Amino acid sequence: MGSKKRAGDKPYRENWVGAAFHPTDPYLALALDSAPGAITVGEYELDRVDAGPIAERYTTAKVVLLGDSGVGKTGLGYRMARGEFKEHSSTHGQQFWIIESLGRTRADGTKCDAVLWDLAGQPDYRLVHMLFLEDATAALIVVDATRRIESMKAISYWMKALSHSSGVVSVLLVAARVDVGRPILTAAEVEDYGREQGVNGRYLQTSAFTGEGVESLLETLDGAIDWDALDAVVTTKTLKLIRDAVLMSKEEGSEGESPLLTFEQLRNTSLKDLEVTDAELRSAVRNLERSGLIAVVQATSGVEAVVLKPELLNNLAASIILTARRNERGLGAVEEDLLRENHWSFSELQDMSRDEQFLMVDAAIARFLHLNVCFRTTIGATSLLVFPDLINERADRFAPSLELEESLTMVVDGKTEHVWAALVVLLGYTNVLRRVDQWQDRAVYGMDHAVLALTRYQRPDGSLWLTLHNAPGAPLSAKAVFRGLVEQFLARQRVSVRIYPIVACGQCGYRLDAAQVVTFVDSGAGVTFCPRDGFRIPLPTTAADLGMGDSYTHTATEQAGVATGRTALNVALSGLRTHLGELGRSTEKKSCFISYAWGVPAHEEWVRSTLVRDLREADIEVTLDISDSTPGASLARYISRISEADHVVVVGTRLYRTKYENTVADRGTAVAAEVDLIHLRMLGTEAEKRTVIPVLLEGSSSDAFPPLMRGRVSIDFTGGQYFLHVFQLIVSLWGLPADSEAVRRLSEGLVQFS
Repeated sequence: MGSKKRAGDKPYRENWVGAAFHPTDPYLALALDSAPGAITVGEYELDRVDAGPIAERYTTAKVVLLGDSGVGKTGLGYRMARGEFKEHSSTHGQQFWIIESLGRTRADGTKCDAVLWDLAGQPDYRLVHMLFLEDATAALIVVDATRRIESMKAISYWMKALSHSSGVVSVLLVAARVDVGRPILTAAEVEDYGREQGVNGRYLQTSAFTGEGVESLLETLDGAIDWDALDAVVTTKTLKLIRDAVLMSKEEGSEGESPLLTFEQLRNTSLKDLEVTDAELRSAVRNLERSGLIAVVQATSGVEAVVLKPELLNNLAASIILTARRNERGLGAVEEDLLRENHWSFSELQDMSRDEQFLMVDAAIARFLHLNVCFRTTIGATSLLVFPDLINERADRFAPSLELEESLTMVVDGKTEHVWAALVVLLGYTNVLRRVDQWQDRAVYGMDHAVLALTRYQRPDGSLWLTLHNAPGAPLSAKAVFRGLVEQFLARQRVSVRIYPIVACGQCGYRLDAAQVVTFVDSGAGVTFCPRDGFRIPLPTTAADLGMGDSYTHTATEQAGVATGRTALNVALSGLRTHLGELGRSTEKKSCFISYAWGVPAHEEWVRSTLVRDLREADIEVTLDISDSTPGASLARYISRISEADHVVVVGTRLYRTKYENTVADRGTAVAAEVDLIHLRMLGTEAEKRTVIPVLLEGSSSDAFPPLMRGRVSIDFTGGQYFLHVFQLIVSLWGLPADSEAVRRLSEGLVQFS
């Protein structure tokens, strides 16, 4: 037998391969790896054994308050949460309350809370609200029973919006102002219409002013929430203490104090009496964030801050959208730099330091870009965020006449509010389409020599009708890829899609209106007749679903992946712009000259349509032969602009090396002349050498670059990960250290893309 030890005498850290407890006495036998055949017996003392943290369980029901502006949502929400009436003006963005009366503890010990989100009813806010319905547990659709048509539209619209939420949402219909006006709609009419639209709960009549019906509403809502089905967060007692302390900070926040606290500030205030690890603090904060009780934002430097009033972030997003809507030229755009400078003095940013304002604006912009609600574009030295849904200019008023043919119609139902914006942004992010024109309800693209377009019609019932067009003579391949891309991007949205063909009379060529085609196909008739000559027109009996079955699917899938990667790149570029502002370099401009070889169409296209495009989106002024030299211009003067640029980007290919050697053409090549000037930098100081950045597009350094450049580290585009590498190039052009924490963090989101 081995030695006898007490559990509290000394930590025992040898590896053991077996253990057994004595059935009645406090002894533990261990078979040790270090002493085969020997057994060590240890005596343990239960009163000295750390029982460990006690687990706590909690969950949150998210209840959303929906309806048009002016129907009494905010007054009702305040009465439900606070038990009293308070006069409110129209809500800006969002606000929320915890409904204490619905709090409870489940049979399994889980503590339950209910959070009521009040969403502003004006149409301009819906673009933001659609982003926050995803995890709703229950919804209260507030209607004005004194207005028949408006009430019906509201029910239909919000039910479509909720129909593609994950999980089942319990929906109640509520009249909030029964003390004001005389209802036109009876309770039976509202309930019947609600059931037709998919409402699964009751219709209740209330008055926020008198309190009539509010108690009944709370009881009904309580019964409509399946508390036992809600996922519980299991946490330790320590995490529970952190959670309570953070919520206390949230409740005690006073007027004039910033609602942002860094993790370090949390430690020094709310948590000063607790000994907690970084992991415990982050776990507790993330759980609160998932419950919607706080938000977490992060600077490009890596510093994280807790937003104690998460509605501020949502309301800031709404304010930015309203600002874009008010664009004096109707472009639905805002200047990115002015946003970061808080040029419009958003109320959500008051009482915050400049750094905190930067952090909030950066978080809002990143959210927009990530969700494809807007896209970044540069006009001259100005970087704009363009929101396609907010463009007011109509193509029929301002666009030059463009002959287009319709190819098919798609009827989209569900969460359609930002589908148009996402489609327009993502289509423009592909490598095969170039954005030609953007109007309120029409987006025009070019693919090689083909012109393609997408138009929309938002119906009063909330459904979105999309029509694909092409200019006469567009090749089948271009039309197929365009359709495939639209289908790929729609498949990512929480929507249902029905596809209808364009139907024309085989006798006279008359085209049926899209609405007629949809009606006839949905009826299953299988046939209709031409209104001109009565000729019989066969019809499909059902609409088609998403999914292409031709040879162009691969191209569409590949380009859909490119669009996703470019979305991530734009998010990273937005963060980079913020980081430059933090460094006091927001007004700096950078320029580069691109030296590359003509002769391989695929290489030329990559430089002109892909690389240059992304560099310009990063606010780099690019000098490129195809766009910066005109017929009759001096080639020598153009090449001499190399000396004026901050950097020279050399695109290495085998043809570039051949043209540098200057032994093939009857006269000297432009590449050879460019390299002569580039060599002046390469023979200069180390700082001058660093202004020449080789990028490898084909082959290896030995056969793609002139000898003087072989010793320089190149950015290799031959092995995939384009978006990561182009970001590395952009970072180099801005002269930022590649190993800095900010650059490392911004690069993380690009690694996964090829």
